[in-house]
Amino acid sequence: MRVRTEELSVPTPVIPPGPIITLSPEEIARFFVRARRDQDTEHWDVRLDAALREILERANDFVPSESGGILLDDPRAKLAGSPAPRLTFIASFGPGSQQFLSPNDLHIQYYSWNCVDNCILPEFHWRRILNEKYEVFIVSSAMEFPNSLSEKLEWLNEHFPFLHWKQFVFCGRKSIVHGDYMIDDLPHNLETFNGEKLLYTAPHNMQFNHFKRVHGWKEVGEVLLS
Repeated sequence: MRVRTEELSVPTPVIPPGPIITLSPEEIARFFVRARRDQDTEHWDVRLDAALREILERANDFVPSESGGILLDDPRAKLAGSPAPRLTFIASFGPGSQQFLSPNDLHIQYYSWNCVDNCILPEFHWRRILNEKYEVFIVSSAMEFPNSLSEKLEWLNEHFPFLHWKQFVFCGRKSIVHGDYMIDDLPHNLETFNGEKLLYTAPHNMQFNHFKRVHGWKEVGEVLLS
């Protein structure tokens, strides 16, 4: 887990997504309700389909994927008192993406990913032991969202009081990180790491199988303290 900054690695280039298909701007607009004091017809200053394509492109830059999409529920159905509004794909890319577009009401199974909450549970007292056995650094690529820096630091100080502030690293990209072990939920952060790579299982990385997986913080402790 040691950080050595004398070497820099070139990150693997991100492969852009295939064609991104969206509903028409008029169809997309019905998913957005804006409260207005006047009675004028709603007017959008941007093309919603172009904005959705850009959102998916940026999401793919962050987490490269074979497919992806944006789903919304219809706010008008909620206002009408529908007990269980369904989600609809309004933009998607990847194999078979065309079939997901309207009309496509869906029931979605949600999964709870409690990575952050679980790592601070009392039974994971081995975190202190880990800090004694290794030179531990917590690295966060937070520079894209600078307003998050103070909140992340506050959270770390609250839940990891046994770590020194010098063990927190906020950076622009994790390719600068070198050491013995790296735990991350984003595969592209692990690709440039020179030590043992541990992929923390999460819904957005289930399709990746080229790194050793850890399925929770209990398993992380078993791997690193065995």
